[in-house]
Amino acid sequence: MECGCFFVRNREVPMHRSMGFSLVELLITIALFAIILTFSIPGFTALKLRNDRATAVNELTSHLNFARYTALQQGEEIIVCPSADASQCMPGRSWMSGWITWANRDRDTPPVRDEDEPLLRVAGTISAALSINANRNYFEFRPSGSAINGTWVICHSPDQIPVLAVILSITGRLRLSATMADGSTLTCTPN
Repeated sequence: MECGCFFVRNREVPMHRSMGFSLVELLITIALFAIILTFSIPGFTALKLRNDRATAVNELTSHLNFARYTALQQGEEIIVCPSADASQCMPGRSWMSGWITWANRDRDTPPVRDEDEPLLRVAGTISAALSINANRNYFEFRPSGSAINGTWVICHSPDQIPVLAVILSITGRLRLSATMADGSTLTCTPN
């Protein structure tokens, strides 16, 4: 008959099965978990910031591509400009409060959105951890598909993620860059 015992100097001693963890095992497990967590949190923070930057870049390029397409399709001048109230362009080169896309039917310069000029798209504020600055107050897409060229710089102030630029050429095409035209490092201020 099997008793689940072990022998110590020819004596049969019943084995006691452990039903849990000892305090030492639990403390070691918690310490290892804390060490792993300490090293992984900065990586998750950078991942979140890169994801926020990608979202902002995608939102901006989506609006710009839409503006070019609409200018070509409708034969109208389309404006993309920063806006805090989702209705009118605001002065300045910060795009952090959002931006609007609209048809500039009266072709005024600088463009001012009138009540009869349709608002085509609105973008809300971006992540508070990021900043978007442009080298112009507004961007214009012409019926030919051409545009006023310019640059938006998207960055995070403590520099936890690399700066990225969205560059609009005079032909209306977009490209992304992590460096200046001369190959030097981008800064948070567009030229």
